[in-house]
Amino acid sequence: MFANSSQSKVIAEIYYYEDVKENFLKLISSKKKALVVINAKAHIGFDLSKLKMDATTKKVVLTHFPQPEVLSIETNINYYDKKDGMFNKFEASDLTELHDNAKAHIQKKIPESGLFNVARGEALEAIQLIESIVETIGWKLDYSALMIENQKQEIDR
Repeated sequence: MFANSSQSKVIAEIYYYEDVKENFLKLISSKKKALVVINAKAHIGFDLSKLKMDATTKKVVLTHFPQPEVLSIETNINYYDKKDGMFNKFEASDLTELHDNAKAHIQKKIPESGLFNVARGEALEAIQLIESIVETIGWKLDYSALMIENQKQEIDR
């Protein structure tokens, strides 16, 4: 189960693709290239299936809360200046590879966006939501072990 911390950000990047193929005993080279603009929306949240908790008599003890992670990336790629080489034409597999490379490029840019830090800050809201859900069935949520763990991490730094 995923809980989206409602953190998303549009990332726009320019990506350059080039492939050179040598033919005829490496005497002639043929270059295909493309300039693409990637508009992507990255969604960051928490995978609640990674929660660690113990349920006792009407009490849920939360012992571990997961780190934020990329839940999905929506990409929209616009091709500009796509040129085939004389002996090196773009094929469907090339465009698929270009799309995969562009998505990987966006994946590398996500940590720079600050989304992980914002999501970490919203972890408390996610815990409060879990607490509300647990309380609707008449149970209690104990996350004191989680707070002690955070304090230990701060001391160790």
